[in-house]
Amino acid sequence: RSIALKQSITTTGSCTITFDPPNAMGNLLLEITHNGTTTAYTYTWPASVKWVGGTQYVTSNAANEVDLIVFYYDGTHYFGQGAGVFS
Repeated sequence: RSIALKQSITTTGSCTITFDPPNAMGNLLLEITHNGTTTAYTYTWPASVKWVGGTQYVTSNAANEVDLIVFYYDGTHYFGQGAGVFS
């Protein structure tokens, strides 16, 4: 059995992202909305996240822009890739 989960957050500062492991393998989508400021925020991701090419996705820091990040969870790791910045 596989799952598809979606989550949305609006950030107001730098933060640490945590995941509660799902009950099964599957696809996940995280929508990050940058609040109305142009302040640059940084995100700390769990060690279980593996990024394309080994490089963490760089989120937008522009006011009110939205980043979509997709993950595949294999039961141990989250394989992540930024899907784009929307404004």
